[in-house]
Amino acid sequence: MKQWISLALLVTAAATAAAWAVRPPTRPALAAPAAEPRGVQQSARSVTVFPAQDTYLAQGIDTPLGDRTIRSGFWNKAHLATLIQFDFPAQMGTGAVITDVELRLFCIDSEFDTTRQGTLKFSVINKKWEEASIIYRDFPPIGGPNVNWRLEECKSQWLTTKGDAEVTEKLIDVVQRWYAGQLDNFGWALEAADDRSERRFQFQSKEGTPPGVLGLAPRLIITFMPGTTPTPTASNTPTPSNTPTPTDTPIPTDTPTPTDTLTPTNTPTPSNTPTPTNTPTDTPEATPTPTPARAYLPLLLKEWDLAQPEPMPTPAR
Repeated sequence: MKQWISLALLVTAAATAAAWAVRPPTRPALAAPAAEPRGVQQSARSVTVFPAQDTYLAQGIDTPLGDRTIRSGFWNKAHLATLIQFDFPAQMGTGAVITDVELRLFCIDSEFDTTRQGTLKFSVINKKWEEASIIYRDFPPIGGPNVNWRLEECKSQWLTTKGDAEVTEKLIDVVQRWYAGQLDNFGWALEAADDRSERRFQFQSKEGTPPGVLGLAPRLIITFMPGTTPTPTASNTPTPSNTPTPTDTPIPTDTPTPTDTLTPTNTPTPSNTPTPTNTPTDTPEATPTPTPARAYLPLLLKEWDLAQPEPMPTPAR
């Protein structure tokens, strides 16, 4: 009988162990090598930039002219030069490639002596300047690349560099180097290409008109390809191993908590109760009854006068 009980216990234990057993974890799949970041090529964009500062310098004038219209050329044998500087907007970001640059100036009027065509020269300014204080004798140093912009007489009209391939190529080269930080951006000087004839151009400045698309202030229109934005490549997520499915764990029933069992005290064994015996009652002995003594009352005789009633005596209290 004991052998059968032991065998049954072994079978039960083996069944329980098999129910709780789980499969060994599977090794995670090896991650594939991360792909190289790929850039998203964006379409070309254009931005219009207004001057950070502009002024003109006039030979023989020693007062700042930063709050006036701007002028370039030769007039009355005096040299006139426009200084103009543009800053790059933050929206261009970094890594942009500039594909086109167009300068627009609003011509208020122009004057020529004999010819009807004038040439202005673009030069790169190589020193910092301030429109509120610079005068002609402080003319900043300039350098190349120099490029000539041929203009005709004008009045109340926009002039643009667009369509002049040579000027456009030079402007793109300079602006790209300014943008990339390869060249300090102090702006351009715009002056007459030679002094052989009298000619003068007067342009609207940023002070003479409200800035904006509808204003007449100078403007630089830059077309560029934005820098490629790296596309974040999601790393390969390792394949999770098969999570062993646990078997249903039997929910144990609540085991009632046993109450404390009072330990009975030893009950004394009752002793044999003696049978009561009849308690003898003492019989009183008869006492002799005393013979009453004889008493003799004296007889008092008194005489009453029956004719006079006598009051009854009051008993004493």
